[in-house]
Order: sequence, then C-alpha cells, then structure tokens
Amino acid sequence: LEEYFALGRRLRDAGIDEPSEELDRANTATVVRLREGSPVISDGPFIESKEQLGGFYIVKAETVDEAIAWAVQIPGIRNGAIEIRPIIEHNIA
Repeated sequence: LEEYFALGRRLRDAGIDEPSEELDRANTATVVRLREGSPVISDGPFIESKEQLGGFYIVKAETVDEAIAWAVQIPGIRNGAIEIRPIIEHNIA
C-alpha cells in the first residue's frame, strides 16, 4: 500500500491529482439492472469479466502520453493492466 500512497503524493505534488479510491472485493458488489422500468438488484459479482476494476485514479493529463507516464507508476501494473479512459465533461447549467 505504501507504493500507492507514494504515487498519490507524487500526483498531489504535481498538482494534477483528483479523487482516487481502492474498491472492495468483487464479491461485495451489488448489481443494479433496469427491467421493464423497475430496478432489479442482485448481490454478488454477476457482471462477466476476466479482469476486475480494483480502484481508480482521476488524473487530469494534458495528453495520452502524460497519462501513460502516470499509469506505468501504478503498482498494480506489474500483475495486471491499467486502463486509461477520457472523462466526458458535461456543462449542465
């Protein structure tokens, strides 16, 4: 965990960090689906996936290359993959 905390400090020091959190295990999930206009709620990880999201960082990078430079510093990359995705910002007045 100290490696993750250190990365968080580096992101803060660079002035580009946003919220980040560790997610609980997949077996703690609650899945919500909408069926015929009504919510259907299931306990457990019923979304099919070989890999699971374990946490997230929001990094306001100027370029994809900058985002990649931060992604390779995430300790979990040694045992898995890091997905980089843009954020769609909505200006709702």
